[in-house]
Amino acid sequence: MYADWHPPTPIETLYEQLTDGQQFALKGGETIHDSQLVRKGYEIIGKTGLFNEDCKEWRKKSDEEQTFENFKQFFTATDDDRRKNNATTGSSGYSINTIEQIVHNEMNNILHQWIQPEVIQNQPPTEPAPPIESSPPTEFANATTLEEIRDEIIKLINNQQNKSQLPPYQGKINGENVTYCWSHGITKNRRHNSKTCKRKKESHQDATLNNRMGGSNERCKARNNNSS
Repeated sequence: MYADWHPPTPIETLYEQLTDGQQFALKGGETIHDSQLVRKGYEIIGKTGLFNEDCKEWRKKSDEEQTFENFKQFFTATDDDRRKNNATTGSSGYSINTIEQIVHNEMNNILHQWIQPEVIQNQPPTEPAPPIESSPPTEFANATTLEEIRDEIIKLINNQQNKSQLPPYQGKINGENVTYCWSHGITKNRRHNSKTCKRKKESHQDATLNNRMGGSNERCKARNNNSS
């Protein structure tokens, strides 16, 4: 019911998913009021980053004016104006500002899905986040659809996670987690082992702590003040 809406999918699909969810909940004995549909619809539209000015206009309306029917009429008209007066994804791709906003929103969406925050209900509408003031990453230069942008974001997050995760240690010596490098010996630096070593000596082997393959038995010395 609260799935994201991705233009150029018709905005009517958003209205349908909201009302379908409302009817489904009613069959299960739960009442979802129209005011909740307006609030969730507003949040979903705001997350696209394409209606910031229109959202400001909607917030200026009185509570009496903010009915679900008025909501549909208002945003149908604004979406129609946007499609007629702005470049479409199919014709020339997203603008730089739109890409920045999509990256900002999609990154938050993905991170929220991963950390699984508690669902907070009955909150008043919040103003959509302004476009971030920086150039989009070069990875998005050739992205022309939201799906391609999403794929690039996931790749960036996965790459960052891989960089931040330490390799497993190979054993313990005197209670310390250590790994092993054929050229330099035993080290506490888990990023330094026989395979990752950047200063390999002649005849270097991919040895491990338990299978040293005739390598060094010394304690690897610290280099450039890094832990060894």
